[in-house]
Amino acid sequence: MQPIGIDLIAVSSAFFLIILAEMGDKTQLTTVMLAARYRAPGRIFLGSFLGEISVSLVGIVIGTAASSLIPIALIGKISGGIFILFGLFSLLSREEDDEEAESKGKEVSASKMGVIAAFSLVAVAELGDKTQLAVIALVVEYRSPVSVALGAIGGFAVTSLTGVVLGKSLSHFVSTRLVQKIAAIAFIAIGVILLLGLI
Repeated sequence: MQPIGIDLIAVSSAFFLIILAEMGDKTQLTTVMLAARYRAPGRIFLGSFLGEISVSLVGIVIGTAASSLIPIALIGKISGGIFILFGLFSLLSREEDDEEAESKGKEVSASKMGVIAAFSLVAVAELGDKTQLAVIALVVEYRSPVSVALGAIGGFAVTSLTGVVLGKSLSHFVSTRLVQKIAAIAFIAIGVILLLGLI
């Protein structure tokens, strides 16, 4: 039995393909908005990064079989519905600014929710997305799932970190309430676009 070899061409192909595909994508927009809203960059990075990796690993392991069982269009519609629900929830919730809550002595749990929100929204956004399909294609082409996984993980780390840095910067100039409203509208818009099958 041969040891698992690392194909550097597969690693670099996956790394650069993920970065090119994710920069400015709905997943990165989601990360930016969540980082600005929750003001917990480490937790948003963790949730976003784990969400992207989870979906990619699922794509590597069972993506080919799942794509024949579950139509991509259906996955897009389910994702769209989840984005719209999250957007409506964000729009209708009346969270206090972190500073206000701390000054009143209340425990701030919003940033803890950031990990859960980032993980679930990013994972849902990535299901059937071009990067998941690209990971599947790279595994088939290079026949080196470990190499493709390593490259994808590196690419997702770069795009998640970029999204968090942008979101954190945005949070310094815009109030939490305004970010919450902007993020809610963005999530609803992404949901509608997914439901209509435009991306």
